[in-house]
Amino acid sequence: LEIAKDRLNTLLKHNPKERLILPTNYNLYKIYTSLGEESNAKRIKDFIIASYPDSRYASILLNPDSNIANASDSPQAIYQAAYKAFETGNYQAVIDQCEELIIQFDGDEIAPKLELLKATAKAKLFGFEAYKEGINFVALNYPNSPEGEKAQAMIDTVLPQIEDRTFVDDKTDDNFKVVFKFSTEEKEQLASFHEALDKAVKTVQYFDLTTSKDQYTPSTTFVVVHGLKSIDGAQGFAELLEEDYKDLDYPFFGISSINYQTLQIHKNLEDYLEQ
Repeated sequence: LEIAKDRLNTLLKHNPKERLILPTNYNLYKIYTSLGEESNAKRIKDFIIASYPDSRYASILLNPDSNIANASDSPQAIYQAAYKAFETGNYQAVIDQCEELIIQFDGDEIAPKLELLKATAKAKLFGFEAYKEGINFVALNYPNSPEGEKAQAMIDTVLPQIEDRTFVDDKTDDNFKVVFKFSTEEKEQLASFHEALDKAVKTVQYFDLTTSKDQYTPSTTFVVVHGLKSIDGAQGFAELLEEDYKDLDYPFFGISSINYQTLQIHKNLEDYLEQ
């Protein structure tokens, strides 16, 4: 709490953006209250009520037993909105939003949740090393929070299981994918290709095939066919698509599910293609 108090006071001394002043003062009030610094807490409380009388924070301070904290602009509601953006795959927006919210809610119990969400979004875009750095930060800076304990557990158990970036022999798996690589800037081409591909795979008999759009890096998106049974079958299926559907004639590669997972974790496509 002392560290968070110093951070918030430093932020207020350096002319923060207007939208940060109120939540920063409110979180500073909560910290002063927790630390038993009653005179400082009262000073901040009086400032918020006098300067922002119509704000949610002023209402909470005037009515501490109300349910105002559960309103749509509460930290919890804001976190849920960020998490929904994560679920839709909008990872860069989640990272940007979390970075701003972490400053805004420094000292609040929502901060470590935002840090953990940011670390997970970074993993999706930048891979293992970014994820490792992010969860180490959470474990070190919020050791007594549920998120800090979760991060430490992941460091101890999950990271050792996924740190190996080497690929296995594709023939050891029985679940394969065909992957088409697009630049993120090719939005219209990607969308039309995915739509045509989705229609094409639904005409294939004897296989339960599905498709997806998977973010690989900030600059690359994969369109993927799932449900093939061998690397040769994946290769042959893609070649058949090229013959039967001229608008699906696009560079591709086949890969086993286990190697695709490694590829997404470590962002090492060049290593796989060379292998």
